[in-house]
Amino acid sequence: MDSAKCRCLWLGNVIAQVLLLTFVLLILSLKAEGGIWTPAGGPDGALVKQLAISPNYIADQTIVAISGSPSYGILFKSTNGGSSWFPLNTGNKGLDTVAFSPNYAVDQTIFAGGPVGVLKTTNGGTTWNSIMTNVYTTTITISPNYSVDQTIFAATNFEILKSTDGGMSWLNITPAGVCAGCGIGYSSIATSPNYAIDRTVFATISAPSYMTGLYKSTDGGNSWNIVNTASNTVNAVFLSPNFVTDQTLFAFSSSVIIKSIDGGTSWSVVSTGLPNGLVKSVAVSPNQTLFVGMNAMHSDWNTVQGLGIFKSTDGGISWTAVNTGLTNLEVNSIALSPNYTVDQTRFAGTYDSAGVFKSTDAGVSWGVVNSG
Repeated sequence: MDSAKCRCLWLGNVIAQVLLLTFVLLILSLKAEGGIWTPAGGPDGALVKQLAISPNYIADQTIVAISGSPSYGILFKSTNGGSSWFPLNTGNKGLDTVAFSPNYAVDQTIFAGGPVGVLKTTNGGTTWNSIMTNVYTTTITISPNYSVDQTIFAATNFEILKSTDGGMSWLNITPAGVCAGCGIGYSSIATSPNYAIDRTVFATISAPSYMTGLYKSTDGGNSWNIVNTASNTVNAVFLSPNFVTDQTLFAFSSSVIIKSIDGGTSWSVVSTGLPNGLVKSVAVSPNQTLFVGMNAMHSDWNTVQGLGIFKSTDGGISWTAVNTGLTNLEVNSIALSPNYTVDQTRFAGTYDSAGVFKSTDAGVSWGVVNSG
């Protein structure tokens, strides 16, 4: 081979290597500037909208988290108690709510909802099907007897809906008299643990309507009665896991938590020991230990935004802050292990970039669990 041809080949190799290096540097530059996005391995770096724990957590250690911006939620899953996470390909990045089937250990069913309606998976999140479209779903609640009755409750911006065939069809069960054109705002739905027998459902309606408040049904949502809570504004309702025997439930507005021990007939305020702030989330353990996540009032945001998590072991009579290790006090979601009375495990989802925290000592200390 003559020297001229060798020089040409050498020059061609140099040019190829320069072009390859330039391309690599360009890609790295775009990533650094935000021009190219890759899925995060965990729910860190953004708002954690909601957490949900598998009913079989003691065996499968599964938890899911919706993480993103207020209008952009991606579903992440962990199968080792939060030690590592991976994104689930739902085909949608606008999720707001997620719920496990009570029979998840067998049916591997999860429901997720948001601006696109309701999505369903029957293989633990590998593939998803749309079972409701063209509505903004804010809440999904599954019957404790789902394996038999296939019943799902869903709240949209305008209706409360019910399905008795696993989501194939839906019936509007919105309480009569609620302004149909006004919408129902954000609605919370809770079913009795003994729903198969007592058919009891509670639902909150917070909307620009004179029919706002807390509603109770004892026939599966066919008819409703408004429950007198001494307040027309009730954002969410939570039932004691032992509701069948203790008839205890809790509800909260923006800054007040109330409690009933007679199934909703009478109420008392149980938030007098809490700081002045906004109640963002409530979780109730089987032994009625309460956990409340709170943020500051909007008027105080110039100085402080998050107040953290507070715990009560006497049904709300007294409260204690439990924030050691919780580096972000803006708590948006709290979830307890189904076996909380034994494993003392709970998770907290926060705002901004702090992500998910976990405690295995009933909240005495917290550690961040965000990695991919």
